[in-house]
Amino acid sequence: MGNESIGLDKSEFCYEQIYKEIIETLPHVVWVGDSEGKVVFINETWEGWTGMTSEEALGHGWVNAVHPEDVAELLSKWENAYKNGAPYYGECRFVHLNGTILYCSFLAKPVFNSEGVITNWIGLDMDISPMKCVENKLKDKVRELERINDLMIDRELKMAALKSEIKILKAQLSIKTEL
Repeated sequence: MGNESIGLDKSEFCYEQIYKEIIETLPHVVWVGDSEGKVVFINETWEGWTGMTSEEALGHGWVNAVHPEDVAELLSKWENAYKNGAPYYGECRFVHLNGTILYCSFLAKPVFNSEGVITNWIGLDMDISPMKCVENKLKDKVRELERINDLMIDRELKMAALKSEIKILKAQLSIKTEL
């Protein structure tokens, strides 16, 4: 489907503007890194997620928004992907300047030139906080049900012990009444 089919000739159609609008409209963070993996572009969604400006995220500034417990693993994955020229993906948490934590699923991949050399990296980060919230509630419910199950098992074991004790007492009573 070319531009002709939507009534535009090439002089009226600006792909760069369309792509920019698409990227800025997405509810996800879209970023571009240079051949060394330093961020050279990040869309405006980043600021809403972290409170950091896009400019503060450039280079390796984005790492300042990663939850401290996730930094080492995330950087290790990134280093491995960078050294091997391989896509990388995973999950991490970002901490907004106001303290809010956002759960993120990310995917990044290298862009190669015609000689097979990495020229850039492109990445997409998706907010999975709502899913993590549901997941955490489900985990809490499972723990609660396991606790109730343990109480029920404990109750059943105590009931069995009491039944056994009652049986013994009845047997002792019947022996005494026969004497």
